[in-house]
Amino acid sequence: MLSCDLTMATLDLYHSSGYLAKVRAVNGSQCSNWTHPQTRFTMDEVTLTVGSVKLELHSGVIRGTIHPPRPSVAPAGDTYESIFPHFREYTIEVRKVPEPSKVRAFPQASLPFHPV
Repeated sequence: MLSCDLTMATLDLYHSSGYLAKVRAVNGSQCSNWTHPQTRFTMDEVTLTVGSVKLELHSGVIRGTIHPPRPSVAPAGDTYESIFPHFREYTIEVRKVPEPSKVRAFPQASLPFHPV
């Protein structure tokens, strides 16, 4: 998937009715003609990334804190919560990375042993 950071060009998006884009392909010194899509983009089409994640272990419980992205150039008062009052959610997947297994030798065979 290709993407680009349009933060500077779209900072006023949240206070307007969207924006129009013009795009072109660039390969070294070669450029295509500019194309003007007829679609007006809105903040409903914004895909947010995670600014940072902090994980802490307390009494056998992992507590995660997600910090939404905030461009340093964002105007004062423009917070994630004020711009996106609804549908703020992240999908979080947790997986356990397998540890190196120990092999115990038995007279009949050698089998991987995983204590439970």
